[in-house]
This record gives sequence, C-alpha cells and structure tokens, in this order.
Amino acid sequence: YDLQHDLAAFCCRLKTSLESLIPDSTADVFTSLRECIVHESKQVSHPINTGLVGLCIKEGSIESIRDPQTHYAYNQTIDLVTMHDGCDAPMVVLMPVKWTSKVVAVLRLGVKDDLTPDQLSCLSAVAFHASSLVSLHHPDVGRLEVHTNILRAVSDLSNSMFEDDELVTRIVESSKMLLNAERCALFHVDNESQSLVTKIENKKVEMPINSGIAGFVAVSGLGQNIPNAYADPRFNRNVDRQTGYKTKQILCLPLKCDGKVIAVAQLVNKKDSEAFTEYDERVFETYATFAAVALKNCKIYRAAETANRLNTGLLELARELGCVTLDDTVLRTKVIEHAKHLVNADRGILFVADWDTSELVGEADGQLITMPINAGIAGSVVMAGIPMNIPDAYSDPRFNSSVDSSTGYTTTSILSTPIKFMEKVIAVAQLINKHDPITKQLTTFSHDDEVILDSFGVLAGIAIRTAHQYRRELREKEMFRSMLSVVANMCECDIRWDIAKIGMRLVNDR
Repeated sequence: YDLQHDLAAFCCRLKTSLESLIPDSTADVFTSLRECIVHESKQVSHPINTGLVGLCIKEGSIESIRDPQTHYAYNQTIDLVTMHDGCDAPMVVLMPVKWTSKVVAVLRLGVKDDLTPDQLSCLSAVAFHASSLVSLHHPDVGRLEVHTNILRAVSDLSNSMFEDDELVTRIVESSKMLLNAERCALFHVDNESQSLVTKIENKKVEMPINSGIAGFVAVSGLGQNIPNAYADPRFNRNVDRQTGYKTKQILCLPLKCDGKVIAVAQLVNKKDSEAFTEYDERVFETYATFAAVALKNCKIYRAAETANRLNTGLLELARELGCVTLDDTVLRTKVIEHAKHLVNADRGILFVADWDTSELVGEADGQLITMPINAGIAGSVVMAGIPMNIPDAYSDPRFNSSVDSSTGYTTTSILSTPIKFMEKVIAVAQLINKHDPITKQLTTFSHDDEVILDSFGVLAGIAIRTAHQYRRELREKEMFRSMLSVVANMCECDIRWDIAKIGMRLVNDR
C-alpha cells in the first residue's frame, strides 16, 4: 500500500528484488500504461512496439532470447543490456506482467545462461503479484478504490485459506462487494462425479456439470454476462418462483487454476446499474485468479490433512488390534470407534456378516442387533460390495426411522462402507451424522471420507478375519482335547477290564 501511489519507487524496489532473486543478473522494469513503453529506471519513453520489449508486449508471453543483438526485433536504444561486469548480456529473459489479458509491464533480465524451472516459476510469481500494483496506474483501470478493495479482498483470502466453508464465504462476500451485486453463489466443479456442487442453507446441493448457465461456464470456460436472465433459455426460473426473488441480470464467470475450471461464481443483480459491465468482468477476473489459487491450496491442504489423519488412525488401529481379542464386543467397539474418529462421525455401528446363517450381527447401546443379511442400507452394502453415501437418511426408503423415534435421536447423513477380506464382504461399518471438527455443525460425508474408510476397511478386515480364525482354531483345539479325553477314558476302562479278566483267570488256574 505504501508504494501504490509511486510507480517509479515500486519499480525500483522490484528491480532490486529481481536481481536478488536471480544471482548474476541485471534487471529492468518497463511499463506500458499509456500506449508507450517507459523505462522506469531511466524515465525514458519509447513507442509501444519498440524492440524486444515491444515484442513481449505484443505476444504477451515469456521470451528467452540468446544473443539478443542478432534478433530481428532488437533495438539498441531500448534493448542494450549491460551486465555488472561491463559486458553485454549473452541472453535476455522478458516476462510480461498482465492485468487480466492486457500487458501493463515487462520484467527484463540480462543473464548469462538459461533460467532454471524454479527461477522461471519465481519470476512468474513476481510478475503475477506485481500486476495489481502496476495496474493501479493504468488509465483504463485506474479506479483506485476498486483496486484497493481487490488488494484487501486478496489479503483477506490468506486468513481463511485452510477452512473450506469460511473460504467460500469470504469469496462470495468479496465478490458481491467488488461488483456491488445483490447475491452470489459459488459452484465447485467435481470432475470425478461430473457435477457442480454448492451449499444452500448449509445443505449440499449437486447438479449435472452441464446444467444451466453455471454448467455452460464450467464446461466451456467462457464467462457469461446476461443483462436479461429471463430472456436466456438456460436460466432456471423455478428458484425465483419458489423464493419470490426476481433475478434480472447474471454475471457468471469461471475460476481457473492451471488452465482448468475449478469453480464457477454466479453473481446476480447489479445494485447500482441495469447490467454488469466489461469492467466488472475484468475486476472479477483479477480477483478470481487469487481466489482460484486459494481454493486449490485449500484442497491440497485438506488432502494432506486427510492423509495425515488416515495414517495416524491406521497406525493407532494397528497397534490396538495387534493383540487379537476373542471378545466380539471389544473388537467391534475398537473398530467402530476408530472409524468414527477418522471421519468425524457422531455415531457408528459395525455389522458382522454371518454367511452361514445369512445374518448381520451388530451391537448398539448394549443391545445385540440381528437382521437378514440383505436388509436395510447395511444389507444393500453387503450385497453390492460398494460404499453408500447418503446425505439425507429420511429420503432413503431403506432407512429404518423407528430407532430415531424410540431414542429421540435424529439421523441426517449415513456413510455405510463394506469391510472385506479376500474380496468377500465380512462386515459393514455404518457411520452416522458427520460433524465439522471446527464448527461442530452437522455436514455431509465427503468422497474423501469414502476413500479413508476404504483404506481403513483393509486393516479392519484383516483384524476381524484373524480374530474369527483364531477363535475357530481355539474351538477346534478344545474339541480335539475333549475327544482325546474321551478316548483316554475309554482306553483306561478297557485296560482296567483286561487286567481284571487276567486276574480272574489266574485265580481260576490256581
């Protein structure tokens, strides 16, 4: 913020930073804000298409040029680069600094050899972050208040970049503020399920990835500025009918990371105008670049956190199950408690499949539960051999609500997953009501939870099967001991009878 009013001072500091970042380099910063090129260090202007710098502005891409003096676009007036040792630079690298799609500056480095991939990445990052401050001085985008708001909104992202719901809320609120919109919705793109996912009143809502205006943007990657929503056949009027709200204008834009659409923002009804403008699009595109990075970082952080939680949970489970227990109740309790902890579930029950009797056997609140092996949600999991993630239990006809009625408990979401041994289902872990570990609010089980329980099921399956086999071997040993005892008693009786007969013969012989 200190440098936002002084472009020359900012460019001077940027030059120093670049030379520190890339050893043995000579850096220069050129701006192209008013259809001319300004060498900020020398405060000298050149026509916009002059030399290699002009070529970089025209192409809008990184230029790495060896022996620049031999290049067709070389202009000594602007392109002569002298290294710190007094020699001409054998190679120059030119990095465009873009505001949306317009090049507003060029970072030039005189170097002795090719930059490494890491150095190029650092240079790209510097250009990326410099774009907002440089663009403040552009006559076409010179609304200082709006750009200050963008910088603050971007800064605000870092305060919540590791919490999914909070981050989404901040992106939605910042988008509304920047574009002065009445409403905003953020749709996550789930490429695996080919769906768009959002939350309405803390409830997860999914729709096909190509559905409506948001779906078009998600698939095509092209923003849509619609001044009259009702004139667009893709607009779904049912929401307005149900809520009584009147949608007039829609601005629907993609959030991209590495060239891929990872989310779609849909803004509704401009407060101070009859339509969203091209300027609004450019403002949001700038903010969306940072928001998309924050969403991706959040996803990476969550994935690492999930992997760490899974590894910790599996190690603890392996340690506890290392000593085989003969008590079914103890084993079921250990397995289900670890499963609950791994996915932050409120309750859980482990059903063991008895294929000999075609029954599922579990225990809840100290009571033994026995039911047909194909009954209910757990039975469906046994028969299909795949997990079932049910966000709304009462909408599933297989759900038995009588337990809730008798206990006063309310089941909202269920994740039921098979536990297998040698590809055969031997048990089912049924988890109930996931809660957010931070807010403690109820939410739905995610695909990550399914993956976690799938890995968990491998270890749990081995433990259940090992314990079952161990108990079976002990029963067989006990049966064998009993048989030996019977045989020994029989043999002892036979021996005594034979001795008695021998004794009687000896008496008779005498």
